[in-house]
Amino acid sequence: MLRMIMIDPKRVELGIYNGIPHLLTPVINDAEKALNSLKWAIAEMMRRYDILTQTRSRNIEEYNKKVHKKDKLPNIVIIIDELADLMMRGNKKEVE
Repeated sequence: MLRMIMIDPKRVELGIYNGIPHLLTPVINDAEKALNSLKWAIAEMMRRYDILTQTRSRNIEEYNKKVHKKDKLPNIVIIIDELADLMMRGNKKEVE
């Protein structure tokens, strides 16, 4: 299982991927929305660390073998086109 978040601050490269079934959200063009999605990803990462610790799993693949289909965790990939542009448009400290 794979889910993706795509961030395209310049609005020219990743828009063609809108609508693909693997996206967690439509391609993000807004710096504030991008920041919020990255904050969500950090919180999700921490939640997953807790889950892996509780189930004594070394990684998502091992965890997914132990649980019912409805509880499986997808891998999440975040693609950012032009990170420098995102940092210039948004609050640089928060993006870092």
